[in-house]
Amino acid sequence: MAIKVTDLRIDPASLGDTFLLADITPVFEYKDGERTKNIDGWRYHVVLPKLKMEKLGVKVAKKIPLFDLEKEEIPVGMQVDFENLEVGTYFSNGQISVNAKADSVSVVE
Repeated sequence: MAIKVTDLRIDPASLGDTFLLADITPVFEYKDGERTKNIDGWRYHVVLPKLKMEKLGVKVAKKIPLFDLEKEEIPVGMQVDFENLEVGTYFSNGQISVNAKADSVSVVE
């Protein structure tokens, strides 16, 4: 049995301990392969100072985002933390990409 790259998990500690929030976008629910209008959670796009400011999107299946971007902007330098962060890989369009999900997100005070 061969190991598939999509079966591998990335140790979240390798990302560093600082996650700077850059953007929040809705994640829509899919039914029978079609995107619905129902929001299934939010993707928190963070930059990782330890990895030369690379970006990572982390899906959190929470109905209400940390910020309402229609009413307010994300403060510059806003640091967040994720509970039970899981990072893995997937294969799409001939390339290996990174995906991440967490149980919750909170602002670091």
